[in-house]
Amino acid sequence: MQKQITQAAITEILRGIKGAKFATITMETEQDMRKTDNPFHGRVMKRSTVNVTMNANYKNSVSKALKKAGFSKATTENVVVAERTWGERLGNSCFVMHKGHLYLSAKLNAKPTKVQYFLDGQQMSPEDIKQMNTFIAAKRPQPVPVVAIRMENIKEVKVGGHHYIVGA
Repeated sequence: MQKQITQAAITEILRGIKGAKFATITMETEQDMRKTDNPFHGRVMKRSTVNVTMNANYKNSVSKALKKAGFSKATTENVVVAERTWGERLGNSCFVMHKGHLYLSAKLNAKPTKVQYFLDGQQMSPEDIKQMNTFIAAKRPQPVPVVAIRMENIKEVKVGGHHYIVGA
């Protein structure tokens, strides 16, 4: 059953989750892309749904990924995780504060399950998406991808058998 809740309420619900927990999150963000000679820049909103693990142990996840890739036991047991390059993790939570904005940091379990693009509020055609993609830089693959989702961009959350629709 869906429940309409506020941004503050979803933040408190997610803050209360202890231990690793699977979740499905739908978010809306401005699509990152190059600016030069780009008729789409600043006009495209991306709505995507992702499956994540909140409160995942990143070091253990990297060790498992290395083991799966065939690395030695000595390598997989001696993983050293670098410090965050931006933002400040808030205690032992899945939240990061950066430049006055709160982010949910979670391990990405797979590529987004659903992605829609909107140009000036109208859903984009496959032809427009193909043209827009020429302005988007390829991302470097990560062994264990992590997403940082700005809390105000979250529109839906499915976690622990609950389905929350985030409103005002």
